[in-house]
Amino acid sequence: MLNRTDNNSILPYFLLIALSFLVIQAIIYQQGLIMGRISDLVDTDTFMRLVRVEQLAESGGWYDSFIHRSNYPYGDNLHWTRPLDILLLVGAYLLTPILGFHKALLYWGIVISPIIGIFSLLALYWAVKPVINRNSIQMLWLLFISQTILLQVYFFGRPDHHSLLLFLFILLMGSMFRMVSAPENHKHAMIGGIIASLSLWVSIEAMFAMVIVYITLVFLWLAGGKSYSRQILIFSLSVLITSTVFLFIERPLSGLLVVEYDKISIVHLYVFSIAALASYLVHYFQYASIGSKLRSLGVLLATSGLLIWFVFPNFFRGPMAGINKAIVPIWLDKVTEVQPLWNSGVFFETVIVGSITLFLVFLMYLYITKELANYANLLIPSLSGFVVFFPLGIYQVRMCYYLMLIMTICLAAFLEALIRRISQVNTGEITKTLLRVATIIFFILFLPLTGEVATSNDKNENTDSENHSNRSNLKSLSLFLNSYRESNPETATILTYVDYGPELLYRTDYNYIATPYHRNDQGILYNYKVLTEVDLSEVHTMLAERHVDLIVLRPESAKAGSYKQSADEPTFHERLMAGDKPNFLEAVELPTGLNDGFMVYRVIY
Repeated sequence: MLNRTDNNSILPYFLLIALSFLVIQAIIYQQGLIMGRISDLVDTDTFMRLVRVEQLAESGGWYDSFIHRSNYPYGDNLHWTRPLDILLLVGAYLLTPILGFHKALLYWGIVISPIIGIFSLLALYWAVKPVINRNSIQMLWLLFISQTILLQVYFFGRPDHHSLLLFLFILLMGSMFRMVSAPENHKHAMIGGIIASLSLWVSIEAMFAMVIVYITLVFLWLAGGKSYSRQILIFSLSVLITSTVFLFIERPLSGLLVVEYDKISIVHLYVFSIAALASYLVHYFQYASIGSKLRSLGVLLATSGLLIWFVFPNFFRGPMAGINKAIVPIWLDKVTEVQPLWNSGVFFETVIVGSITLFLVFLMYLYITKELANYANLLIPSLSGFVVFFPLGIYQVRMCYYLMLIMTICLAAFLEALIRRISQVNTGEITKTLLRVATIIFFILFLPLTGEVATSNDKNENTDSENHSNRSNLKSLSLFLNSYRESNPETATILTYVDYGPELLYRTDYNYIATPYHRNDQGILYNYKVLTEVDLSEVHTMLAERHVDLIVLRPESAKAGSYKQSADEPTFHERLMAGDKPNFLEAVELPTGLNDGFMVYRVIY
């Protein structure tokens, strides 16, 4: 624990780190704007989030998860929940007297994730205080702001729930460190349960973080820690009670029994009830031998699994249990964040694999130096997290954020231990200073620089530069579309590429068919069927079904290749790309600067 003097002396260092963090993020954001790689916001989810929050502010429909202008005329029922919406609304309302609500929400959306990043730095300080010393904390802050993969979560222009999830995960890790360090103090088991259930309310993927808590506490209970059985029970009850409260906040009374796997629902309350009952029974075996504990644990796990499977068998298929399999090859398989690690790009692979290697070297170092016991309170939760998120990160790259955070905490302790060892070397001060500096630089820069070099040498590396360019041009296109509607008020609905939908929804008042979300399978399939249809009369019929007024396409888009078929006849999309316009379409004249990048057609009925 740090005393008051320590806290005062570390404050200037924190301010320097926080300022460096904001400067790095600002440079990345500004460079993106200069290079034309991004718009005001960085991806589709961020625009859709602001659309959702604006709709909430306008309608006051707290329980209305439908985006009514998406998947027109049926609407798009999003799986997102309200915690981040609340944060965005509060910040926007505070700025509204100065900027007006629309600009206030946009500007607050641009800065909210870096602000959460600053709070994450503070949360890190609190989280690791029981398990590493002050020097390690300073190393941790330095490593944290140099981890380019973690920085992605806190980008300017990214009002997304991933920054909030990582912040809450840091707090949960801090609670775990305290549960392990002070088993007789059950306060942090209750706090950890509240944090875990709040994380689950934000996103169901937080379920995996809760598994880490159970693995950690059960391991310590099996190892003979009698107090940990009570920690397990308190954590389980805390999760159950607070999740029940959050469910009542998120859903109307009529929706409490709705079964959903991709957002908090009755399914999860049932699972937590089973977990609480199992935890209560575990408490009765706190004085048993390890053999009896293992047998009882096996019976409880098997029985709990059967009880869950009997009532909600799809729970074990994960949040995507209800996804329409038809959209997987045409959309989900192309979503970057759900791809396996080996499809994430050379840079990402290099940094992740390199960090895993350093983490394993740290464990070997502790084993060789016989210091494992000194780091037990740090390593037990960290290894539990590694066991959970290592396979998940290999399976889906979005899970690597949690894995990187866990490893970064441990690598900070490793770096501090190496610096300490160097200081004990019997050599001159200049040599030791050079060695310390070289070691720090190695930990900070080696993996990112190696990743950059590997990426530049990989001629097949797939980048998103074209997609970023598309998004930046959508702003100019939106201005034209708004102007066009003023003179053509009867035009209301647009069909375009799935990934264009969210930004165009935000920037215009038109209705759109498809947006890139798994619940919008109807819109995604309709969009794909229209653009890949070879029978033009059938295309016209389908467009009439949804009252499509305009079709917006981009010849240079990477999406263009998604609408090719192996049939001899060209698809509707291929015809348009080749300039073969059917007689039921009328080309809309675009201004200079747009006409060489976009194609806009008016549908004639």
